[in-house]
Amino acid sequence: MKKLMSILLLTLLLFSSFTATQSMAEPTIKVTVNGELVSFPVDPTIIDNTTMVPMREIFDALGASVVWNGATRSVTGERAGVKVQLTLNNKNATRNGSILPLKVPAQLVNGKTMVPTKFIAEALGATVAWDGATKTVIITDDFKEAESNPIEVTNDIGEEVMITDYFKVVQIIDIDKGDEIVTIKNTGDKAVSLKGWRLVSHKGDQEFFFPDIELKANSTIYITSGAKAKEDGIEYYKWTGSYIWNNNESDPGSLYDSNDNLISHWPR
Repeated sequence: MKKLMSILLLTLLLFSSFTATQSMAEPTIKVTVNGELVSFPVDPTIIDNTTMVPMREIFDALGASVVWNGATRSVTGERAGVKVQLTLNNKNATRNGSILPLKVPAQLVNGKTMVPTKFIAEALGATVAWDGATKTVIITDDFKEAESNPIEVTNDIGEEVMITDYFKVVQIIDIDKGDEIVTIKNTGDKAVSLKGWRLVSHKGDQEFFFPDIELKANSTIYITSGAKAKEDGIEYYKWTGSYIWNNNESDPGSLYDSNDNLISHWPR
């Protein structure tokens, strides 16, 4: 009897040691958005070097609406005119109708629909970094920061406005990385001075500082670069004759006013 008890005790100790070792070897993966820890009903997991998280919580954390379609087994997240759709076990996703390949598709893990964190964040215009030491996915989302923290400023004609007013009015409509043309439009009914504003290419960490331009109501200007760069001082403004935008990797662009407040981000 004593021998049997000894065997059982040894087995229990070995199992406890194995479990503790596993826990130490596999720390929980964390995800933060603008420094805030995202809470998930189940732990994020890594599949083929891709961090997968529950769909609803990651879209919610980025301020996007989310809809699950049981008939097509697909999930759709939408924010500020950007619609991202993934289908279970399908390695093709869509962003505003354009097909984008996935290294790892959305899939069920222990009854939860898990989606690739980096793809979702970047598709909505955020930037993503990985901290291997703390096993943390770090998401920086300028769009959500501007939406959730409106700032009151004085515009160029002395009116008190919220920064989100400009955020909705002056927009980066498109960045054509092939032809190196950034399209910026004033969708409002009042002219906006762009003096002191700047356009940023995040990948290359390069900035274009606007001259004293008044962007008239419902009008468009183009910031050009590369071999085809041109300037007429009316619609077209030359950044540089060099190439700015990275065609092979994600290279978001942002527009900031003279007070360094985020006004618009691409992709939206």
